[in-house]
Amino acid sequence: MSNLNYYNLQKAVYEKLTGNSQLMAIISGVFDYPPQSAVFPFVNIGNATISEVLNLSGYITEYQFDINIFAREAGHKQTADIMEIIYGLLHNGTISVSGKTLVVMRFESSSIQLENDGWTYQGIMRLRVILQNS
Repeated sequence: MSNLNYYNLQKAVYEKLTGNSQLMAIISGVFDYPPQSAVFPFVNIGNATISEVLNLSGYITEYQFDINIFAREAGHKQTADIMEIIYGLLHNGTISVSGKTLVVMRFESSSIQLENDGWTYQGIMRLRVILQNS
């Protein structure tokens, strides 16, 4: 199984997000592990599920992963605005992953919820990426 390629996918998504000036103008950063000192709003590349499937053209690797948005502006708007930019960048988007060919990258679902602290909103976006060996 090619789980080790998750880092290469994460790196490609990170570069896509941080390379967008519109997104970076409204968030403090994109993190794998946000530091305690992170300023809101920020984005976290979150949990991932990876599976490998054999099809007629060889093995493909399917990744489902979360993009988490954390914001503290009152209401859902700030979180939703950030999610809209990320959707535009990643849904049916293009990325370059070392040693792989991108088959498809698609948005699957999203939610926004108020955290237990009563003032932090978390947006969760689930994406599916299918990669094939180059």
